[in-house]
Amino acid sequence: MKFIKVIKIYANLDNVQPCLKEINGKNSLYYDIRSLQNDVRRLKNYSMRMCFDYDQSQYDYFKYMERCKEELGVSNYPQAYPQDFSKYKSFDGFIYNAVAKDYPAMNKEIVASITQKIWEEYKKDKKQIISGERSLRSYKKNQPIPNKAKRCKLEYVDDLNYVLHVSLFSREKLKELGLKPGGVRFILRDQTDNERAILDRILSGEYKLTETQLAYDSRINHRTKKPLGWYFCIGYSFEMDTGNLSLDKNKILGVDLGITNVLYLGWSKDDQYKKYMF
Repeated sequence: MKFIKVIKIYANLDNVQPCLKEINGKNSLYYDIRSLQNDVRRLKNYSMRMCFDYDQSQYDYFKYMERCKEELGVSNYPQAYPQDFSKYKSFDGFIYNAVAKDYPAMNKEIVASITQKIWEEYKKDKKQIISGERSLRSYKKNQPIPNKAKRCKLEYVDDLNYVLHVSLFSREKLKELGLKPGGVRFILRDQTDNERAILDRILSGEYKLTETQLAYDSRINHRTKKPLGWYFCIGYSFEMDTGNLSLDKNKILGVDLGITNVLYLGWSKDDQYKKYMF
């Protein structure tokens, strides 16, 4: 059986990278990535609106054609689509072609990944939107920047640091920033023993790296009095033989979804009760 899981790890921009200038004591690359985050939000909202407008125009058009057939008393009235999408496998291809030029700094694979996801989300919500049960999805600030596995590279350097390279920018933007095609380097920090074990298994090939997402946590660390900063949600997959697994009726797991604590887990094992809050 294939399992897909995610770990969340905070990271720092590698200071060895080229720095065009310092702004407010920070590498200007920080502001370029924050700007990219804003672009992700704008792209998601604009793509969702395009999906709705396209769908609505198609609906209005076919209603109009039905009226024409009734008025003329024919059953096979010639039809022509309002716009020809035949050269695209799906509508997200049309969206990509329409918006990619408006985001010259963004890696084109990120643009394609976002437009594809938005089209899938719209199709999932379509019936409820048409019936008035829900409105179009709206995406707020600090949207994560997605990156497919083939555009990410995890390394372990000899000073005991895990380094993750991610391709965030277009070739033109990389050249402008003075960065190599390999992308932007982040040093992962504050890993637990379990997270280090997972990273080691990804490096060894035992686990397979899937999509990663980069986001920014603006909450203030009460010790450093600074924002918690960048973090990655690193997806990974692995195969496990579940044929011999069996349930133990003496081991019980309880789950509670709340408000103060989003997720509360409690379980019993060997006469001991353990709990975790998230």
